[in-house]
Amino acid sequence: MRSLFQSFVVLCLSACLVACGGSSGGGNNMLTTTPPTPVTLTVSGATPMLAATQIAGGSWSALTMSGATATFNVPSSSAAYAVAVLCPARTSGVQIEAVLEALASDTTSPTLYCPPTTSVTMTVNFDLSAVPGAVDAAVAVGTDISAYWPGPTSAANVQNVVTGTQDIGVAAYGPTPTTAPYGVQIQRGVDVTGAPITVPAMSTSDETGSATITVNGVPSGYSNSVSAYYVTAGGATIPINGTSVPNYALIAAGDTQSGDFYSVQSAAVDGTGTNIVEQAQSFASGANLTLTLPAPISYSGPTPAQYPTFDATYSGFTGSGKTGWIAALDWPSTAPTVGTLVYATSGFLGSNSIAIPDLSSVSGFIAPPASGTQVAWSVVAFQQSALYFAFDVFATPSSETAQYAIEGGEYTEP
Repeated sequence: MRSLFQSFVVLCLSACLVACGGSSGGGNNMLTTTPPTPVTLTVSGATPMLAATQIAGGSWSALTMSGATATFNVPSSSAAYAVAVLCPARTSGVQIEAVLEALASDTTSPTLYCPPTTSVTMTVNFDLSAVPGAVDAAVAVGTDISAYWPGPTSAANVQNVVTGTQDIGVAAYGPTPTTAPYGVQIQRGVDVTGAPITVPAMSTSDETGSATITVNGVPSGYSNSVSAYYVTAGGATIPINGTSVPNYALIAAGDTQSGDFYSVQSAAVDGTGTNIVEQAQSFASGANLTLTLPAPISYSGPTPAQYPTFDATYSGFTGSGKTGWIAALDWPSTAPTVGTLVYATSGFLGSNSIAIPDLSSVSGFIAPPASGTQVAWSVVAFQQSALYFAFDVFATPSSETAQYAIEGGEYTEP
């Protein structure tokens, strides 16, 4: 995903001495240098409070953001870099710092995300009565989704809505969400202020088709769930398969638009609730779908430390793709709960294990937990058909196949 980096230029150049042939009158030797490679960080969502960068394994330095972006140089097109952003506390009272570690050959345009700090609760009035069998509605305003509200003509209460221009989606379900919705209606580019909004009445032209979801590779003893969404080009994330229903709705042609896509995820959880395997897939055209889960990861956790190293290994993915690791810590603080999330590509790590970096050289980042604090940890092995930085992302990008193997636990800070 993308995040907070901006204009920080590091003048580290890799020099190359090239002997160049001269004219017949004599020879000239020219000293040429490999030009630096610019990397542009983008932070979507809330404006970060602080940003920092590390170039080619050097020291962490403060990075000045310019709006939502920052551009800095790395020595070459294969150089390693890391970026870190401190997000403001979100409305739920959680504050995170997000770190991305990659090679310039992985991406020169990373994006990170900081959750919004303010939101509103709003009412959306709907009318499903024209769609046969429709009784309840689920309403999405941007990425915020309501509970199932009884209808067919009523109003939904949608919480944690971000104001501004948003797409709104209404999914029409039967009396219980045990089937895919019978209809989906989309209103695009709505000015959302928090005031009540009435969407036009749904019509028979909004009725949906259906496609199946088959899941293979569910580990023995694990409980599997499936979720499916239709994601509009404007960012509405509309639930289209009810409560873990193994099929999903196909949106009527008249309700689709270029840039929309389907996003389907299957996740299986063991009895402890800490070991999870997942596959996510996104695509533009709906069809019957088969997802294959990776094998579980086995890991007992890092050695407790201020900046722990997660020395996990994993070889259980199916298919192929770009790989790496995600590590996270969170712990209660005075206010709010705080945490660190690190995303590292395999190219960056090489033979090393992912670790929580020490950002103390840049004033203002989150300090390690105090001795005796109970710390929750998680580690994720990932494989993605194209790298994207899965920090607080609700749906996969518009064309992606990704697998994740997750383990978590707790330790006491030494």
